[in-house]
Amino acid sequence: MKRRFFKMMLLLLKLSPSAMVPMAVLLVFSDAHAAGSQVLNVFLVQNSGWMEPFYTDSNSKFKPLIKAVIEKVCRKGDEVVIASFNQSVGANRSPLLAYRGNEPAAIVKALRDINLAKKPGERAYADTDFKEAVFGAITQYSPGRPCILWIFTNNKNSPQNSPETAARNREFYRWLQNEDKIERIVAFPYPMPVKGKYYQANGVMLYAMAYGKPANDALVKLIAAKRPFEDQPARLKPLNADAVTFVPTGVAKQGNFSAALGADGSTLVLQFDSSSKPEVAVIYGQFRNDFFPYDIRSADVSLAVMFRGTSHGIQSAIEPRTLVSVPAGRQTPMVAV
Repeated sequence: MKRRFFKMMLLLLKLSPSAMVPMAVLLVFSDAHAAGSQVLNVFLVQNSGWMEPFYTDSNSKFKPLIKAVIEKVCRKGDEVVIASFNQSVGANRSPLLAYRGNEPAAIVKALRDINLAKKPGERAYADTDFKEAVFGAITQYSPGRPCILWIFTNNKNSPQNSPETAARNREFYRWLQNEDKIERIVAFPYPMPVKGKYYQANGVMLYAMAYGKPANDALVKLIAAKRPFEDQPARLKPLNADAVTFVPTGVAKQGNFSAALGADGSTLVLQFDSSSKPEVAVIYGQFRNDFFPYDIRSADVSLAVMFRGTSHGIQSAIEPRTLVSVPAGRQTPMVAV
């Protein structure tokens, strides 16, 4: 007697919130492995005008923070790239490579040697060009190779930025959302009160940008493993996918079949006798709002089951069909599919 294996890929659920931007749901299960070695980690450290207190305050933990993040997201022996960035003017180039390699002592020295940049021939601190920094980092340090850009910044342009630079930065922010190869952007706000001679700040921002699908997959795994921080980051991109995760909690045993998660952790395998009468499989679980830091006010939910491109007559349904008031990071009451 033959047995047929149906793999129900939990990737077909669609979410259409009525009070938020449209989004599709990707149902995934967490994998705590860190980033693969084929993905290069590039650490960009801002050293322009507004960053003055992070470099001059004797109590600043800015560089120890960068070192700690490197240790959290990289495996021992992984190649890392460290570069400072501000704005290229004359002989002052940005981004500027500080170190490339995998020696811990050299990493510490490279961070120690990064200091505030000034405009050539002037006492004024350098301005900031984020687009130049990201473009330069990808094309110079990781051409044709997936990478994660870790950007340490106070989230401000320099005080003397020209209108042209400000316009380029606005254009850059639009480009980030529209560029397909930048698949994911998240932000980790980190409190760090600092006070310098000219400026003061209450914290620093760490952005992580995934360039290429392998980098996106690696970044998702790092976040699931709570690296580099325990707290969930704010997601800035994508804004139309991965809104919620379906967390299965059990299967109602009502017939001659078995159910289990596949080896990839994201496929539900239903095994039953194809020659027997039709079976009904009821899967219980909860939806978790992973669209941090946004709350979902309401959303319509639908379910489709596909096997090798078609449904093969398999009927599917989900109850309830509407999600209501799901705060960020929280789960819905039990649902059945």
